[in-house]
Amino acid sequence: MLIFILINRNIICQNEFHIDYPSIAGPPLTVNIVASPNPVTSFTEITYSFDGIDASDFKGARLQLYNISGHLQTERNLKMATGVERFDFTHLSMGQYVLVFSYQGKNIAQKILIKK
Repeated sequence: MLIFILINRNIICQNEFHIDYPSIAGPPLTVNIVASPNPVTSFTEITYSFDGIDASDFKGARLQLYNISGHLQTERNLKMATGVERFDFTHLSMGQYVLVFSYQGKNIAQKILIKK
């Protein structure tokens, strides 16, 4: 299932996004995500971190890139609570894409613009 966060028909979060997950057992969990550069001409790096979680408690997350029609273009499984994922977009057509970050059943969507 693909979930987009829309406000006035626009996907929120252009370049940087932070979200707080409430926690019953401890302090809230904050997820930091930055896509740079965006717009993209060839390569972009997705920097992510989870604040408020021990590395040993991290259960994994997923990054998925969809084209504007909703077709999956690529995906990565994240095994560490902090990291950088480099994506090669040279084989993709120019246009709008959606990067979906999934963690524990919650999704964050970020628009990625590819320019050639």
